[in-house]
Amino acid sequence: LLLMDVDYFKRINDTWGHALGDQVLKMIAAVLNEEIRTGDMVARLGGEEFVLLLSNTGDAGADLLAKRIQERISMLDFEGEAHDLILTVSIGMTSLNGDTGRSLSDTIYLLYKRADSAMYMCKRQGRNRRLLYTPEMEVIRRDDG
Repeated sequence: LLLMDVDYFKRINDTWGHALGDQVLKMIAAVLNEEIRTGDMVARLGGEEFVLLLSNTGDAGADLLAKRIQERISMLDFEGEAHDLILTVSIGMTSLNGDTGRSLSDTIYLLYKRADSAMYMCKRQGRNRRLLYTPEMEVIRRDDG
């Protein structure tokens, strides 16, 4: 599971308006839909967060996809006043790695919680990053409030 957040999205809306913000989200959604494989899923969670559920994808494959997504998003071209806008995204990643014995809803919750912790760590470390979840990330987030 990849959880992706557009860095400094509020600045886009505040600087260039909500119409451009909507255009940015649509362009990102197009990139994500082009990058996923048959059987993968992508969804907008709200605001500027997207989630990608990748089937049968190991950590290395997820990282490769996340890197490709970051590169493509940073190269999106905007016209007019926003011609110099360069987008970056932070991506938290996690996988099941043999975790079994949970209900589907518990599994989804666990994946989301782990990816969210990794994404939060990306933000904490300066944004425009992708990180694979480690258990230490949860401890740091709890300590941070």
